Amino acid sequence: MPPTTSDATGVAALFFDTNTDNLYVYMHHNVSSPVTITINGPAGNGGTAPVLFTFLDGPQSPISDTWFNIGTTNFDYLKKGLLYIEITSTTFPTGEIRGQIEAPICPILDGASIENIVRTYNAKSWPC
Repeated sequence: MPPTTSDATGVAALFFDTNTDNLYVYMHHNVSSPVTITINGPAGNGGTAPVLFTFLDGPQSPISDTWFNIGTTNFDYLKKGLLYIEITSTTFPTGEIRGQIEAPICPILDGASIENIVRTYNAKSWPC
């Protein structure tokens, strides 16, 4: 995605459940007219890649969604930092903001439910 003139920002926390291969994503952003939010890959910083997952909960912040059973290949991309989140908007239909997904990805430990983890932590104080 080429650089834009947008001053929008966003933050995301990702949790990976090794028992189910589910990736849980919690995100806040201030894009004024979001259209779609996707996870794309594989691509490093500044690269472009096809959509691998589209957030179904809608583009309005805050976002909470699950990529069920991401699979071995996508998990490998995740570990290598080759996935990114992109938000498109009416003003920037090819992408307003983009964030490379980098470690650490929070593991879900000891059978803790994702709902309890999210209730315990807000977007500014994630556990990892």
